[in-house]
Amino acid sequence: MPNTRPEKAELIENLRTHLENEQRQENILIVGDFNLVTDEQDRSPPHSDNPRLVDSWTVIETRNDLIDGWWLIYENERQFTYNQNNSLGQIDRIYTTRNLFKSCLEWTIENNCGLSDHQIVTVRIMKQNISHVGKGL
Repeated sequence: MPNTRPEKAELIENLRTHLENEQRQENILIVGDFNLVTDEQDRSPPHSDNPRLVDSWTVIETRNDLIDGWWLIYENERQFTYNQNNSLGQIDRIYTTRNLFKSCLEWTIENNCGLSDHQIVTVRIMKQNISHVGKGL
């Protein structure tokens, strides 16, 4: 997502329009650097983002039944994906529909090996309608 407020607002509006026009919306996956948090605790030191942008993004989340799977799995854990000048943020995210979330496992935030100032967020998605076999004994 862009860094400036007007560009963020435009992108969010374009995404909202695109999702409203999509025919199949049961398996949406949105991945990226959002440069936006909906909860001030996703930044350190804690601070909120622009309320209009947060509200616009929240509308997309609600209308499309999107969830941030990492936070759902690790709800009591704080891990940041961006670090600049002693400012931390959990701005890199993976959003899925609740339907697709059922097929997701191994949500991680990985070291970037010096390739970026962002950590790498990952998830493994299983083919739907097949059984998951664990590691065993």
